[in-house]
Amino acid sequence: MSSLLKTQPFGCTQLEALFRHQLLHRSAGDLLKLLTILVPIQLALALFRVPEPGPSLFWLSGSASVGLALALGLACASSSTQHSLVTFCAIWLCSNSLILMFWPAIALLPSLSILLLLYSFFPFQLVFTFTICLAISFLQLSSVVLLAIREDERNEGIGLTKSIALLLAHLWAHIVGLYSFSTSRKIGRAVFLNARHALDNESELQNEVGRMAQILSGSLPPHIVRSVQSQLGVSEVPRVFVEHFDQCSVVYAHLYGLPNLLLQLQPPDSAKLLNEFDWRVSKLAEEGGLLLVPATSSEIVVALVGLPLAITDSENAQNVQQQKSQQFSSPYNAAAIACQFSIDLLNLCQSFCEATNNNSNNNNEAQLQIRVGIGSGSLSAGIVGSRRWHYDVMGMAIDAALHLEANCPAGAILLSEDTWRHLAGGKFAAERMGQGAWKLLTTTEASPIVQPLLFPTPSRRLSLLTLQQLLLRLLQQQQPKV
Repeated sequence: MSSLLKTQPFGCTQLEALFRHQLLHRSAGDLLKLLTILVPIQLALALFRVPEPGPSLFWLSGSASVGLALALGLACASSSTQHSLVTFCAIWLCSNSLILMFWPAIALLPSLSILLLLYSFFPFQLVFTFTICLAISFLQLSSVVLLAIREDERNEGIGLTKSIALLLAHLWAHIVGLYSFSTSRKIGRAVFLNARHALDNESELQNEVGRMAQILSGSLPPHIVRSVQSQLGVSEVPRVFVEHFDQCSVVYAHLYGLPNLLLQLQPPDSAKLLNEFDWRVSKLAEEGGLLLVPATSSEIVVALVGLPLAITDSENAQNVQQQKSQQFSSPYNAAAIACQFSIDLLNLCQSFCEATNNNSNNNNEAQLQIRVGIGSGSLSAGIVGSRRWHYDVMGMAIDAALHLEANCPAGAILLSEDTWRHLAGGKFAAERMGQGAWKLLTTTEASPIVQPLLFPTPSRRLSLLTLQQLLLRLLQQQQPKV
């Protein structure tokens, strides 16, 4: 019997408190349903006694009024005040059982029902519940015994037989109530733990989905990450159809001299320098609305304008996405964004060279040069590869950008014929460099986006510092990226 009644509390205090709160909330809902049944019954019994008013009429009317008030309170109260109302409901039931002692002949069935309700519906501790129920049974049996003594004076043995039957009935009610109490608590704890584990698993799954999306976004455009996530596990290679875009602009930039700079540093510092460049270029592309495509080398930057951006469920994000899609729908806008991004790239590289420049020894200056080619036209993009799959682009625009970068002077930006045709009459100026190539005149100021991304120029230059020392000093000045 002791093992049957024993319920092991949770080892975590916070988890036990959450279970108690959940049990209280469930009890409040069950008591509200119970009151909607008991209150109409008491009102109906009170109406039957209206022709012959008596103490029972006043008791039933008052009890029904209190029960109605408790029902309204449970229906409208917040979770913080439900505990008090549940306690008042227990007091209301106990008071009804005490009043029933004045009518011992009809009190058996209501008293047994109250005992079972106290065991089953209230989230009190077992010792407290058992004490209250035992007190109700004792008072009920006492009133019946007093009545039996009077009956025995008139009818031999009949009152004693009723007392024994009533004692057995109460004993049965306590056994059933204790079993119901223990079983409901054990089942409730098991259900609570299962629900808790399900919520934890769901939360962990959402975190894993977010981490997977973050990993995929490093090699895939945001607008197809969700499609790839839904297909992972179904097939080895995500089955994403090749997409075609008519009006796009491609920026193909090459950083010359970067491998020589990396040789000046230890491998950990080389990785930090690459991270600095990657973070700044990625931030510049993100703020400008361009889509970076993973390149085969860290020296190369490939950015696309005219492809859809990330698609989210948020209504505000969808409005922003629609506005940006309309912004890129114009060939002039796509070409202008590509040119501004290229100018910002030039300013970014120039700030790095100035940050590592030593006026007394020009050999210490970082020999980092950038060449940029911009092409416009149609593009096809999709996922290729069987095992090490990746996102790749192909088309006239990327071919033109590659060809222009290969023939571009250091520190210059070359435009294709199609790109310049889209820009004609705008704020950008260019001069012809030959058949099908235009050199962008970088008279346009850098955008406000690039200003916080520029490498800081040292306030004091030390002539004895080597290039390696200047690079290390520059890396030490950088703040951790979030």
